[in-house]
Amino acid sequence: MPLNSLVELDSTDEALISQLQQDGRMSVAQLAREVSLSATRSPRSSAWPTRRATTSRSTT
Repeated sequence: MPLNSLVELDSTDEALISQLQQDGRMSVAQLAREVSLSATRSPRSSAWPTRRATTSRSTT
């Protein structure tokens, strides 16, 4: 999909965005509860952006 393409959002998308704007650090489970989705319907696939903790060690 070209970067300049518009994507239409449905009411669920809008509810998810609204909740994340209020608290971007909520868990996926909490987000699902807030927008009345089951945990399996909430975005748990690899397409859902996740933050992974990484550590870096410099070796000398």
